[in-house]
Amino acid sequence: ACVGVFLSFCGCVVAGAVDCGVVDRSFFQAMGLLLGMVLSLRAQNAMSRRTQLMEGVLEMMNSARNMLEICGLDSRMRRQRMLAMLRFCFMEIAIRVSGVEMDECFVQLEDLAPEDREAAFRLRGKSGLGTSPRPLLIHLRQFCDDLFNTKEHVQRANRVSQFQTAPVPVPKPHPAPAAGLVAAAEDRSGCGGPSSASSTEVSGREDPFSCSPQSALGGSVPAAKPPPNEKQVDRISVVRRFHVNMEAELHTITSKFDTMLMYRERLVTQQFRWMLGSIIFVYITLYPWCIRHESTAVLGFTTCGMAFVFYGLNAMTEQLEDPILHRGQGFNLMLTFRKLFEGIERDEKVRTLCERFLRDKYIHGEVLTDELHDEFEDYAVAGIEF
Repeated sequence: ACVGVFLSFCGCVVAGAVDCGVVDRSFFQAMGLLLGMVLSLRAQNAMSRRTQLMEGVLEMMNSARNMLEICGLDSRMRRQRMLAMLRFCFMEIAIRVSGVEMDECFVQLEDLAPEDREAAFRLRGKSGLGTSPRPLLIHLRQFCDDLFNTKEHVQRANRVSQFQTAPVPVPKPHPAPAAGLVAAAEDRSGCGGPSSASSTEVSGREDPFSCSPQSALGGSVPAAKPPPNEKQVDRISVVRRFHVNMEAELHTITSKFDTMLMYRERLVTQQFRWMLGSIIFVYITLYPWCIRHESTAVLGFTTCGMAFVFYGLNAMTEQLEDPILHRGQGFNLMLTFRKLFEGIERDEKVRTLCERFLRDKYIHGEVLTDELHDEFEDYAVAGIEF
């Protein structure tokens, strides 16, 4: 293209057509208008494509953080196991989408827990064989179910009501409780409803998380009437809420992974690229033959400037259309995910330090205030290395 533009300019100078216009101005202006519209539309589509990819990556990162909080809770061991599995899955996503080499990865199979390595070995993507890591993402559902602890989630769901409710005095046991007291105990709010009854029938054994006096005191002791503001969350509701929330996050990760794979395909066809390159070439080569009353030096610099502008804009939009495959202008998913999990590990260190700080303050009988929070921030900045 550059050689053709240079030959066209030299032919215009040799033929003495610098001072007289050979090409019709209306035709030249119409071609310039068409070229501007096509380039602007292509650039707009490329920027929209890049923005959608950014939104997808951010949604995947937020889903990873949400899954860690939903499934890990306050167990440090489960949080570390969940974090290792998520890091490994996101590394597989980056390998599949961007096509990086295995040597550039920052996570290996040895970083997983021993009980998780077999499934990861079987289900991870094999780049040399062209297999996708999508089965590994589907396996995350079973992995989260293995980490799910019903008792801990039920206790956490009822933690607020337990803190806000005054302790209920338990009466002394009687050998033969009255029928009216037993009926009152069975009608206790949140414990004698259909949810607890159905859970007991389904499991075939007594519900260990039931708050009824029969399960807590052997079934022979009447319980005092609870305060009216006490509300208990049954086990079935906790399990249903866990699965609904986890399913939403897993759906986000898998759907965005499929969307990223779509960005590996080119936005426009090869024929469209040839057509646009031909229009640019014809427009630049006809420019010296259209301008009148212009010096040779000015015409040469103007032609070179127009060639740089149009060909540069075309190359930039072509790279923006592929936001993943181009290393210079595209997204580095491996680096993005690495920064994500480095930030999560930093948050985990802050969480651990905060728990230690609160234990020390509780021992000394201090009250939680904003001043104490500011003190913790100063203590954390000075006492931990991120």
